[in-house]
Amino acid sequence: MQKFVKTKCDDVFIGFTEMPQEMIFRGKFTLFRYAIVVCQEMKKDKIDDAPGFEAGKEVMRVYGSLGLVVNDIARWLRKKGIRCHSNHPLGGLVNTPSLAGKAGMGWIGRNGLLITKEYGPRQRIAPVFIEHKYFDFTDNRDHDWIEEYCTMCE
Repeated sequence: MQKFVKTKCDDVFIGFTEMPQEMIFRGKFTLFRYAIVVCQEMKKDKIDDAPGFEAGKEVMRVYGSLGLVVNDIARWLRKKGIRCHSNHPLGGLVNTPSLAGKAGMGWIGRNGLLITKEYGPRQRIAPVFIEHKYFDFTDNRDHDWIEEYCTMCE
């Protein structure tokens, strides 16, 4: 079993978890039950413009680059003989904020978004599903404090 540590590379961070069936959207399916969860930060100065044009451009930029990232990860894994399939962030098969929360990457806010200490709700999420548990899970409850914080102002 390889150690899969949550890692951060520029504006991308990664976790690993088992995917519960209830996180798969009705009428959808995944081929494999484990997920490498990849999050990418959206630039604060652009998202602060929401709902303006610059914020929309930033969201689409990250969707595009994150899609390339998960496809690259899947391609690399396949070269290593690991069966997998990527899920582009615009092609939702699963509830990605909940999956990232389960992987210990943040907490689900009242807005339904993943909230992290570093970026708040400014990230997009995409998984790469893999057949076997090749890595240690990153699941944890390090972000529990966010729920308490959100309760203060509801």
